[in-house]
Amino acid sequence: MTPIVLHLTSLAAKIAVLGGMVWLQLYFLRRAPAASRSRLCSLALIAIVLLGAAEVTTAPIWPVRSMVFKLTATAADHASRPDARIPASSWIEFLWMAGAGLMVIRAVGGRIRLAMVRRRSTLSEQAGGLDVRIGAVETPLLTGLRRPVILLPASAREWTDEQRRMVLTHELTHFRRGDCWSNLLAQGVRAAFWFHPVVWLLVSRMSREQELTCDETVVASGHSPHDYAAFLLDAVRNLHSREMFACAMAGSGVGSLKERFANLLNGGPRPALTRRLVASITLSIAVAILLAAVRPVWSQGGKQGYGEVYQVGADVLPPKALTLIEPQYTDEARREKIAGPVYLSFVVTPEGKAEDIEVTGGINPGLNDNAIEAVSRWTFQPATKDGKAVAVVAHAQVNYRLM
Repeated sequence: MTPIVLHLTSLAAKIAVLGGMVWLQLYFLRRAPAASRSRLCSLALIAIVLLGAAEVTTAPIWPVRSMVFKLTATAADHASRPDARIPASSWIEFLWMAGAGLMVIRAVGGRIRLAMVRRRSTLSEQAGGLDVRIGAVETPLLTGLRRPVILLPASAREWTDEQRRMVLTHELTHFRRGDCWSNLLAQGVRAAFWFHPVVWLLVSRMSREQELTCDETVVASGHSPHDYAAFLLDAVRNLHSREMFACAMAGSGVGSLKERFANLLNGGPRPALTRRLVASITLSIAVAILLAAVRPVWSQGGKQGYGEVYQVGADVLPPKALTLIEPQYTDEARREKIAGPVYLSFVVTPEGKAEDIEVTGGINPGLNDNAIEAVSRWTFQPATKDGKAVAVVAHAQVNYRLM
């Protein structure tokens, strides 16, 4: 596997642990105001971003923090190059980037479409410092980041004053809570981790809790829960698109309507449960920090028997390669036309030798073994710290190519 695949694997496992912890906290907060659960979901998405940043900037196998020695091994079979096999890890990278790209295109396309609707809309009034406009939308929604506006469907001209106040209260609650920014964060996290079900569940849950929060605010402002529920039903009946790329009053559509009705018609005033929320947020931060500090075994390299093993950087000067032995192709790999990189982690000892060599990303058992054998014969001028030779973690990328 390549470094990208290894990092994605590590992050996927951490996100699964974090998601399980968040889901447990959501259960304990089930009787709290929806705003508490919405904040918890937003915090979980922020924690995922921080976990990704920590993985990229501090993991030892990432070239930013460690020196990387590169070597290209060339096979003698010139006729086989056009049919060289692409390693599975390369396909995984391609699929991940393709999926992320499609998610980004989808999100950007939705925002462009809403921007066009906004430009063609007509100003109706102002409420809470925002423009309220009539446009070609199916449901009331808040859109925009720097200068948000509330878009209403053409049917808004036929609403009663009470219905109009309910809608504006709902959308202004989205605005005051910064839900448009939370949704932007959710789209980015979902694009990067489109393959992870926990991310999709968190994004969906956050969207539902945002709508429940706005519903609770509308009812708390003095409007009848029954009248508001009936109005919501009319709004969802006219909804054809499930993805609005904005804070839409209809939320996720019919799928979340049952929960919203139950919350409106069966729920009374709810306690704030401030202590429980603070405890949940504190636990989330603690778990995120713990997960950020965890390093998979494959990224640690061998560090036994040398005393302290350093990372290159600051006052630790890197070793210099003196002798690099090229690994050999195996007959099996040449026959099967296998090509690609092998990634290794090892320790450059104070004597300038490569020891404790581990494959962190391989393509074929025989080629992996040959790469280890070749690196074991490499020699180095050792790394130094304060003028003394020290052991350091190093990484090698050995490229096998068929010509």
